[in-house]
Amino acid sequence: MQLENLLTMYQLDRQDKPYSINHLLDYCQQLYIHEKIDIVLYRDILYLLNTEGAVSVHEITDNNYPVLG
Repeated sequence: MQLENLLTMYQLDRQDKPYSINHLLDYCQQLYIHEKIDIVLYRDILYLLNTEGAVSVHEITDNNYPVLG
């Protein structure tokens, strides 16, 4: 699966475009957790998204993300 296919799946599933590449990464993680893609495909997509600069919400810490409020 290439990123174009992931984008198409996202748009069909969510009825919307992703706001950023980070949303695609989170969507990919959900597909893996719900066993809709296997580990090999997950790792391939994860690698592609990371090389494009995607950051998972799980990787954000207080040091690199501003606190609201």
